Amino acid sequence: MKKYWWLLLALVPVTLYVCTLKPKKKEDKSRAKVSPVGRFVASERSSKFHRPECRYAKNIKEEIWFDSVEEGRRAGYVSCEHCKPA
Repeated sequence: MKKYWWLLLALVPVTLYVCTLKPKKKEDKSRAKVSPVGRFVASERSSKFHRPECRYAKNIKEEIWFDSVEEGRRAGYVSCEHCKPA
């Protein structure tokens, strides 16, 4: 046992750290196809707006909604090349 005292000292902090970690929450990937808030969605961190069913729109966390393409363009956003909302 005297040989392995250093192993015990190394494992105790690691074990305490692992025990205090919180499990990650799974993100809800389901999203309604049509939002009552608007017809097009954009991110506060991006310069593009998308249709709600676009694969890139499903990753947006900080949403900005627009009722029309013109409204999105007036706000300084450009349309997504993938879903082509305009």
